[in-house]
Amino acid sequence: MGICRGAARSPVQLNSPPPPDVSRGASPELRYLSDSVAHLRFRHFGRATAAVDSAFSRIAADGVTTLVIDLRGVPGGDLSEMAVAAHLLSEPVPAGTFVGRRWWSTHRSPPKADDTALPVLASDDYDVGAFFHALRTHGAFTGRVEPRAPVFGGRVFVLVNRATSSAAEALAHLLASTGRATIIGERTAGAMLSPAEIPLGDGWTLLLPTADFYTPEGRRLEGRGVEPHVASPSARALEVALRMVDGGAEGGKLD
Repeated sequence: MGICRGAARSPVQLNSPPPPDVSRGASPELRYLSDSVAHLRFRHFGRATAAVDSAFSRIAADGVTTLVIDLRGVPGGDLSEMAVAAHLLSEPVPAGTFVGRRWWSTHRSPPKADDTALPVLASDDYDVGAFFHALRTHGAFTGRVEPRAPVFGGRVFVLVNRATSSAAEALAHLLASTGRATIIGERTAGAMLSPAEIPLGDGWTLLLPTADFYTPEGRRLEGRGVEPHVASPSARALEVALRMVDGGAEGGKLD
């Protein structure tokens, strides 16, 4: 069930509890496709930092040279998705800007990507409480990814589809825009409005949009999504990635 409110027609959703495979705290699934190729599958980002750290420790210990990160069907979650980027980037990078209602009460345009007056929330400090505190206090904040040991230096592919949403889209965009990964699959959902969760009882939760997201380049992903480097049907995205590992096509469309 959904209704709309406000001039921007931001959706207000009323959701029942998610199915078990997207429940909070779901751990990534790590498997090996060969001695040197690992497949890291996510279902949801919910307090996932410790599980992500553990997975990358195993990847480093096992001598993996190619990593396939599977975000197909990931509906989003919290900011712990940036722990993945922290294990893939060797230098600090801006992760984008979140803008809430307080900002719009005194501004007519979004903040500039290089606005030094905005508070910065580093990836090591990401949690739900810090997220909403920054929005309530400042109206907007910039995220920054700090490298997190062990940093994986091998080749990276990210699989996405039309159901890849929210936090997973921010991660896919960051890895694409920094040149750290090749994105394979379908354009993502373009569902980047960050909601506050308001329990209503009897297992129902109201998701009320409270913040929009702008990439470090100043671009909105809401309604646009992330375009893959290599377009492929979702069901064949992993196959396409493995073909590229073996020296296949580097870009375009693979049917």
